[in-house]
Amino acid sequence: MPAQSAPKVFISYKRGEEGYFIKELRQRIEAMRTPRVQVFQDVDMPPGTNWMDTIDLRIQESFAVVVVLTAGSVQSPYVTYEWSYALGAGIGILPLLRHKHAEQDVHGRLKILNWIDCSGDNVPDATWQRIRDRLRTLHTEWLKRDKPPQVAGCLQQLFANTYRRHIGAHEIIDHLTQYGFISTDEQLKLLELARANAQRTDS
Repeated sequence: MPAQSAPKVFISYKRGEEGYFIKELRQRIEAMRTPRVQVFQDVDMPPGTNWMDTIDLRIQESFAVVVVLTAGSVQSPYVTYEWSYALGAGIGILPLLRHKHAEQDVHGRLKILNWIDCSGDNVPDATWQRIRDRLRTLHTEWLKRDKPPQVAGCLQQLFANTYRRHIGAHEIIDHLTQYGFISTDEQLKLLELARANAQRTDS
């Protein structure tokens, strides 16, 4: 069975601010064991990339967008675009207040999300634990979000037809499982159907 991609977290921040905090934030998230998380920042884009399309795609792939609230980020149109795009796409938002004096300028849509206070020179271990716990909750909510009706049933009918075997069944099944459209049990049943179809056709 092909390996599934790790769940993804997008970090939204103002470039040039709080570099050491962003670095530690990323390290702490990537060190999570449940779930194992892949982090994306804008610095991960190679030169020549269509950055707007890439940002949109990475947000769509994520189960959470972590917004680092600083004096610069609360005024940044790019950061505002990222978290508002995520809200519109139904992606979980985790605001982290890094600069206390920026609190009054935080957008109202973020103020109601009950941010985590990460201000100060040294962020306590208890705060990092709160961040990890909240990300786990957002991941669980992402997996349980509303699913299109009868997705698994339709796929079972689709893969039961041997003449449709060339549509990349394994890739589609793994993709749907990764994004929570079908359960692990449904994934296994569909993979067995795909294998059985291939064997019948090749015999």
